[in-house]
Amino acid sequence: MGKDETTEQSILKSARETFKTRGFSGAKMAEIAKEAGINKALLHYYFRSKQNLFDTVFAEAVSVLIPKLIALLQSDLPLDVKIYKIVDYYYLTLSKNRDLPIFVLSEIRTNPGFMLHMLKENGMDHLVLDKQIEQEISKGNMIPVSTPEFFSNVMGLILFPFIVEPLIKGLFQMSEIDFQNFLEKRRHELPSQILKLFKLKS
Repeated sequence: MGKDETTEQSILKSARETFKTRGFSGAKMAEIAKEAGINKALLHYYFRSKQNLFDTVFAEAVSVLIPKLIALLQSDLPLDVKIYKIVDYYYLTLSKNRDLPIFVLSEIRTNPGFMLHMLKENGMDHLVLDKQIEQEISKGNMIPVSTPEFFSNVMGLILFPFIVEPLIKGLFQMSEIDFQNFLEKRRHELPSQILKLFKLKS
């Protein structure tokens, strides 16, 4: 690995931690530079501005969560199979990156346009899901539900434990191992719970 690449990776590592804990507005370039072991001038040489650096880190975070979701939603797989695959992917991925949901969601609140751009850039088209849901309803395979309600329920059920992790641990006196076991159990059980919620036949 060359010197430039090593420096850039050190900057990105420092920026990831700083942005995830402090958000865009709370992060300071001087702090990121110090954590990366470089001076502020060199940091600006690589990324020009805090906005450029943040956009790089945020796009990297979103790339872990969004493209796979869109690919599954846009596929011609049966709806119940999509649910199983989405739950499995998100739980396996987020269990290794548990700070990602809070980071991404907090920035969506402050800058929704960026996420919308990322979704469209990756080919998100809700019409595909609209049509599939309408077909399942017309066949009597699931209860009447709008696409926004379906999407909100599925993603809410997936993401909620990661968003309120400290609350769940404290309220139910879970250790780190307990919480990991809880996530793993939920990964296996949640798809069938979602199917029951919408009375979707598998």
